[in-house]
Amino acid sequence: MDLLLRFRRLPPSERRTALAAILLLPLAAAGLRLLGYRSMLAVLAHTPRAAPAAGVDGLRSAAIVARVAEAIPGRPQCLVRSLVLGAILRFQGRNACLRIGVRRVNGALDAHAWVELDGSPLDDCDRVARGFLPLEAAGVDPLRA
Repeated sequence: MDLLLRFRRLPPSERRTALAAILLLPLAAAGLRLLGYRSMLAVLAHTPRAAPAAGVDGLRSAAIVARVAEAIPGRPQCLVRSLVLGAILRFQGRNACLRIGVRRVNGALDAHAWVELDGSPLDDCDRVARGFLPLEAAGVDPLRA
């Protein structure tokens, strides 16, 4: 009930972002499992792009997607969250970039996905700051992988 009350208090643009996240997070997770990464990128690349919406903040959209992801059973992984946030921002008329980075932790390879807007990470800023090397810096384009 508390979630519903908080949802109703959101401004209309943020309510639309939350509804989009509620619908897209499970679909993107299933799509990645069934179709794979390249196919999901192709699907999301066709997200209609609107004119930049007034009053829509990229950081706020990222926070809403993260909050919705926390409430979904199975908590979608960073790649799913980033694909959905990128699609939502594209629909809002923003030029967001999906980033995938790697690092070594105790000899093992660790990977992480995040979204950047104007060169700044929108989600998981603390993880990005802990040394993930974006794949494109290593000569790999994650959007074309």
